[in-house]
Amino acid sequence: MSMNAKKRKILLMILIPLMGVIILSASIFGIAYGYLNRNTIKLDFNDTIEYQEFKYFGASSCWNGRVIARDEDLATQQTLTNLLYGEDGLHLSIYRYNIGGGSLELEVPYDEPVKTISMFKSENYVNKDSFLDVSNYDLNRDQDYLNNLKMALETNNIKKLVLFCNSPHYKLTKNGLTHANNAHEDNLPEENFEAFSNYVLICSTLIYNWLGTIGYQDIEIEISPVNEPQWSWGGNSAGQEGCHYDYETLGKFYDVFYKVLNKYNKDNNTQFKMDIFESGNYKLGLASSKNKKYFKEFSKYEYFGTLDSISMHSYAANVSKSIRRQFARYYKKFNKEFKMSEYCIMEGGVDTSISRGIYSAKVLMQDLNILNATEWSWWLGVAFGGYEDGLVYFNRETKDITLLYRYYMYGQFMRYIEEGDKRIKADIHDLYDLGGVDSVGFKKPDGTIVIVILNDNNKTKTIKLDSDKFTQAKIVETYENTFWKESEKAFDGTFTVQPNSVTTLILK
Repeated sequence: MSMNAKKRKILLMILIPLMGVIILSASIFGIAYGYLNRNTIKLDFNDTIEYQEFKYFGASSCWNGRVIARDEDLATQQTLTNLLYGEDGLHLSIYRYNIGGGSLELEVPYDEPVKTISMFKSENYVNKDSFLDVSNYDLNRDQDYLNNLKMALETNNIKKLVLFCNSPHYKLTKNGLTHANNAHEDNLPEENFEAFSNYVLICSTLIYNWLGTIGYQDIEIEISPVNEPQWSWGGNSAGQEGCHYDYETLGKFYDVFYKVLNKYNKDNNTQFKMDIFESGNYKLGLASSKNKKYFKEFSKYEYFGTLDSISMHSYAANVSKSIRRQFARYYKKFNKEFKMSEYCIMEGGVDTSISRGIYSAKVLMQDLNILNATEWSWWLGVAFGGYEDGLVYFNRETKDITLLYRYYMYGQFMRYIEEGDKRIKADIHDLYDLGGVDSVGFKKPDGTIVIVILNDNNKTKTIKLDSDKFTQAKIVETYENTFWKESEKAFDGTFTVQPNSVTTLILK
């Protein structure tokens, strides 16, 4: 073969794959461009295909509910409460109440609002058996927190109370603190598993009895004694109560708690439910999470088979569909409902942009669609600023209340998707999620359809829904400088969504 022929052959060997890459890239670009710029998008709708039955939306009052009830006037308390739980607000149905470890009594490096009051009278402590004596407890110690809960209950939208702990009481921990001396160090000795279980149950009973005195004892109560067990919760950086549990330790603790709980319910005629495991995230393959190891450990015990649901947090997943799909495939084998019990955006500052609102809404929509979440709770109902962790922001100095796009975009879901609604097939045709438009749909028991459309795109889109079942449509929209805008129209199979918006379509 001549030198020129060899050069041509080499050149062809280089050019042919290169041309293939160029053609493929052009094709992908063309598809992406087409999806981004198409004006009419078809909704794949079938209300006979049903998925999970939804229950509740919620948020945590931890720890600011106590501080607000203590320091603010009743009018301010009422405004903040209504924004979260009231008819003109988000209609939240879950109130997450923190059973504290008593850090307010300690010299620990937490901000004052983060420190907790315990109902246990530590001055009466002799040994771990002191936690079994009800006379060593005083419900009134946590009266500010109870006042905040009472105001939320009076909206008549609260259906469920989750009583959760970040740390055992400091008298039960290894080091006498509500965080460990060192990162990733178990801080609850095994000999105190039973005493801590009784502590949680007695505090829960005091709250339950108090609910009876104000006429709200019929709400569902769930007890979650452990929160984000994988994380470090120790050392000089600890800024709040927290307790690390290795997976073997946590498996054993839950076994003790389960047995104590069953006996307690029988002896006291209570119906408290056990909730596990409030994992810090559901990301598989992340060395720090160890989710598979925790699940494998739980599966060894009787309690795991009795649970119909598991609670986990959406941290680290954020808007990733691939992380959710991977976990959904793994989780399917357990045949349990999935509850997302805590999420916020782990960044400093308070982002007021509409893009942050869209981002937040994506997290919720993807948990509903991919993980079949039956419950979904944000972290803080009311935050004091400086971090991306609030639904409502309250400035304690100026008394100003701030609502971000996140609040209104969550309202597009929370105000219209209710207990008993079933998710249905209502999917956007969008190959590889290139168009920035996504959707989730629900059917109410009376046949009413609720579809939420998220448009993360700078262009107006027309959504087409092929169905002759519906004649009337109510449309609620949040977009730039517009919040919960309502309109009604005769339904002709199409509706418009604004750029960078979340829209709720209600069909009858």
